[in-house]
Amino acid sequence: MTVTGLKLQFWALINLIHTMPHIISEADNVALTAITTAQEIKAAVFLLNADSSPGPDGFTGFFFHHCWEIVEYDVVITKILASRLSPLAERIISKEQYGFIPNRNSQQAIGLASELINELKAPRRGGSIAIKIDISQAFDIMDWEFLWAVLQQLGFSGTWIQWIKGAFTTNSLSIMLNGVPQGHFTAQRGLKQGDPLSPLLFALAEDCLSRNISHMVREKKILPMVVNAKYSSPSHLMFADDMFIFSNANLRSIKNLVKILSSIEDSLTGSL
Repeated sequence: MTVTGLKLQFWALINLIHTMPHIISEADNVALTAITTAQEIKAAVFLLNADSSPGPDGFTGFFFHHCWEIVEYDVVITKILASRLSPLAERIISKEQYGFIPNRNSQQAIGLASELINELKAPRRGGSIAIKIDISQAFDIMDWEFLWAVLQQLGFSGTWIQWIKGAFTTNSLSIMLNGVPQGHFTAQRGLKQGDPLSPLLFALAEDCLSRNISHMVREKKILPMVVNAKYSSPSHLMFADDMFIFSNANLRSIKNLVKILSSIEDSLTGSL
């Protein structure tokens, strides 16, 4: 890539993440990067599902529960990091996201989405549209540089971000052929399936899309779907990697929606 191309890529990323607040406090960072205690390690292990599928080592959660005195010095690091991050998620991530976030009622949001879809039939000036988006292979396509930029913008400390990087960039992968691992290689992108950190990190990265849509609505670049004279619908609802967007069908709103969706797609996949 040319120097000009790198500059364009940099400024495109800056324009996307500028809507995300610097929300992580110094106290949050101290708690996130505190020295891990023996009690914290034990709590992480006993949160493992006893009936979970065995990992590459062949051991299930049941084994670790019942053999704790033997394995207690083996650190389950990503489970601990996820346990520290999870309590902050509700405060950090936009209220429009109902997936992966504790204490948010996804059933209520699904009911609201159903009601808004029924409202599409009502005649309104400019018309109304609803867009259903499913991010294909959501965890697999995640671009790491975009994720690190989002974490930095939110105010996570350099120490915490380095821990997250270490959890994902230092792993080697192998392909099973007839039940036998064949070779090893390192990943260049993506979040690990089944890792307790992955859903929270994906929700943080996807929140960039949520905040950009909300910003465009506030700037009146995207007009919301008006249900009646006193109530406008939420501009969007998110359920993990699924998303509904509700908008007025005027041409300017649609063009701006396409623009922001294209920009987020390029950032998530690293194809800027």
